[in-house]
Amino acid sequence: MYVIWNHTSWIICFALIPILIVLIIVLVSLRRRANLRNDERIGHTVYTIPRSSITSNYPVTIPSTSINMDQGKYI
Repeated sequence: MYVIWNHTSWIICFALIPILIVLIIVLVSLRRRANLRNDERIGHTVYTIPRSSITSNYPVTIPSTSINMDQGKYI
């Protein structure tokens, strides 16, 4: 029993380490992709809007077309 447990524990350790590395890489790439999407979303708006004013009412200077296009992204 001891020898079998020793072998299985080594197999589990060697299997878990690459799985953890792959998970970390996937999480980092997803976070980078989300950051890139946020930068694109901010870049598409005509005027630079602070994040606090996104949740409140839009400034009057922004055209109504951009409000209609960007409204679904902030929800």
